[in-house]
Amino acid sequence: CMGSKLKIKRDVVYQRIAECLPEVLTSEYRGQTVCIPASYHALEILKAVGIPATLKCVDAVAMNRRFIAWLAREDRYEPMPPTAWSVGVTHRNPDDDGFLSHLVVTSKGTLIDCAAGQLSRPERDMFVPSGLRVKVYGALSHAHIWTGGNTVVRYDPSPEPIPRMWANDPRATARVRDRIEREIILGRFR
Repeated sequence: CMGSKLKIKRDVVYQRIAECLPEVLTSEYRGQTVCIPASYHALEILKAVGIPATLKCVDAVAMNRRFIAWLAREDRYEPMPPTAWSVGVTHRNPDDDGFLSHLVVTSKGTLIDCAAGQLSRPERDMFVPSGLRVKVYGALSHAHIWTGGNTVVRYDPSPEPIPRMWANDPRATARVRDRIEREIILGRFR
């Protein structure tokens, strides 16, 4: 059946983008993967292989198991234990001067976050892979995924407008596009 074959291919593309793009971007952008260029590059890849996708601003929060257990407690006055930890990128942070949300790509019921690794805090027992692919059912009201072990990442819609793509170094952007085409689109999807 052609429809199921296309779905399998689409899922493979989503997974490869989540796995491979952060690696390419980290090496080209001097060890950092930030959500705005990562999401724009992911959008370019999806368009290049004919898969419709859009950018989406979200609030992203990673929580370890102890934090989740503390949230679910019966006693609302119990203090949070020092081992309970969460970290997030949300529009509710008034102290930030820059972009106050997290940018991801959505396509056909899937959220792709190529900068999820920003939420990783190994010293707090929170391990988040560099890139995540999350199934979304219906409109994005919220989505979450266990990253394995002790961490869950939750995504909620954000009211922030979608930022414009920027590049500090046009040569680095050109190199990234060349590597994406060579290594991800041509090399790994076929």
